[in-house]
Amino acid sequence: MPHVDFIWFPRPLEKIAEHGVTRDEVEHVIRAARPGVIVKSRTSDRMTAIGYTAARRKIEVVFDWADEFETTAIPVTAYDKD
Repeated sequence: MPHVDFIWFPRPLEKIAEHGVTRDEVEHVIRAARPGVIVKSRTSDRMTAIGYTAARRKIEVVFDWADEFETTAIPVTAYDKD
């Protein structure tokens, strides 16, 4: 998996917890995303990644890149995809 750093703010941590998603699951999905899986949302202009957690749970993660090199992500929310 490529190295990606994360900047976490309190509100996104609360939002993912409300959806029953953990911080580790969010980080796993972003880091494990293959090229073409991370796309820009047409509605929010944010990045999205859909993938499976280590426990094979399918989630969608919404985030922003903090840098032009796409090595630092700022998660916004995450939720079950199915």
